[in-house]
Amino acid sequence: MGADIHWIIERQARGGRWEAVYSKRWLIHEMGSDYINLPWEHPRMLVGDRDYTLFGILSGVRGTPSGVTQYLATEELPADASEHVRLAFERGGEFFDYYHSRGYFTLGHLRQVVISKPVQTVPSKEDAAVLSIYAAAVEALIEGPDALDLGQVLVGSPDNEPGDGVFPAMRDESNHQKVQRIARAQELLPISGDTLRMVIAYDS
Repeated sequence: MGADIHWIIERQARGGRWEAVYSKRWLIHEMGSDYINLPWEHPRMLVGDRDYTLFGILSGVRGTPSGVTQYLATEELPADASEHVRLAFERGGEFFDYYHSRGYFTLGHLRQVVISKPVQTVPSKEDAAVLSIYAAAVEALIEGPDALDLGQVLVGSPDNEPGDGVFPAMRDESNHQKVQRIARAQELLPISGDTLRMVIAYDS
C-alpha cells in the first residue's frame, strides 16, 4: 500500500500564535473534481504528490536516499500548533489515528536547504533536484498565478465523519463566528521565511 502526504500551511499572527490558513484537504474541498483533473506538474498537485524520494528527504518515509542523516522536517507537531492542525493530525484525534511521521518546517528552512544543499539532507544532485521541484511548488502556492488564498483562518476539525472533509465548524458558523474568524485573519503577519510553515503527515 502506498503512502500519501498531507499538509497544512500555518502563518504566524500577532502575539506569536500560529493559525492554519490552508491545507490539502481544504484545497480538495474547494476545487472538488477539478483537483483530480489538475496536471501532475501543477504546483497544487506537486505539493501533495506521492514521491518517495521526497518523502525520504522530508521525513525518512519510504524511499529515504542513502546518506540522509538529517531530515528536512522537524519530527512531530509543533508545540505551538494551531487548533486546526491538532484536530487534523494529533494522535488520538477526534475520529481516527492513521497519520504517522508528523513533522514541520518553516519556509525559511526549506529555502535555506535548497540553497545550501547540505549532504546530510540531500546527498546527491538528484535528491537536491527533487527537493528544488518541491520547493518551487511551495513557493508557487504563496505567490504567482497559482497562489492560494493564505489570508484566511481555518478552524475546527476538517471532518464531520471520518475523512469526509466537510469542515463542519466553518460550514455551520454563525455570522458572529465568521466575523471573529475574519478578525483573527487580520492579525496575520506578513509572509516571510519565519512566519509561514508547512505541517505535514502521512497515511499508509
